Amino acid sequence: MSQLFVALGAIAAGVAVALGAFGAQQGWGPILHWAGYCFLVGIVIFSGTLYLLVLTDTGWLGAITPLGGVAFIVGWALLAWAALVGG
Repeated sequence: MSQLFVALGAIAAGVAVALGAFGAQQGWGPILHWAGYCFLVGIVIFSGTLYLLVLTDTGWLGAITPLGGVAFIVGWALLAWAALVGG
């Protein structure tokens, strides 16, 4: 059984190296950069306000939380757009 896991791990490592080399050949377009920024802002605002809401019991933070969700939606839309137009 352990030989199976070693073999699967070796295959996964080889695929990871191959995909990493393949992905390094092409630069990221500006649409993907903006998608990444939107995901980062969404994580910070959405998760951050929920953590602060629970830890500090500050009610007004609940009104800011949907802005993080909007940033996530914009990030996913930009990612889809980049996949469709190639950029």
